[in-house]
Amino acid sequence: VMRKRWRATRWKPRWLGWITPEFAHRVNLAERLQPSSGAQKNLNPSQAALYELLTHGFQYHVIEMEDRSVSRFCHEQRHPFRDRRMIELSFALPERQRLRKDQKFILRHAMRGVLPDVVRTRRDKAEFSDVMATALHSAGGQRLFKDFCVGSSTWVDGNRVRMMYEEMKQFHGSRDERYIHYVWPLWMIYTIELW
Repeated sequence: VMRKRWRATRWKPRWLGWITPEFAHRVNLAERLQPSSGAQKNLNPSQAALYELLTHGFQYHVIEMEDRSVSRFCHEQRHPFRDRRMIELSFALPERQRLRKDQKFILRHAMRGVLPDVVRTRRDKAEFSDVMATALHSAGGQRLFKDFCVGSSTWVDGNRVRMMYEEMKQFHGSRDERYIHYVWPLWMIYTIELW
């Protein structure tokens, strides 16, 4: 839905508001965020979402970060769902078998007898935004973004970043899940500042 809206209206995602318009223009940010033009036209909505997930640069960025992290402990990651045969199977699945009652039906069915039911049928998912928000508070909160180097750059709007932190803090304090929209960009800004 977000991609359709972006394509139709050049909608700017809220989390990009901290990037200065001058910098965004200079690096052609809007063009870089356009969906891949290589997508096939005859994909159903689930296949289109899967295609975008598999071709989006952020996925490769995350995998590379994870690989670097685990290699420090002499481990090597495997990504079985990125095996070509699994991807082909995913694209070939009839829509009625892909999801049922908001569940990944085929995967849960395939794991019957392999995983304990408490794991196989769980409906929740780990979400770490609360940990990140708490870490930002503990690391200094508003002080982090008061006189930060990144904020004096030509590509970050320091005032907007400080406003984002305040809004995140208010939402997080009142247990309003809207704080999640602010956590990732603030975390990225904070880690760039540390670097």
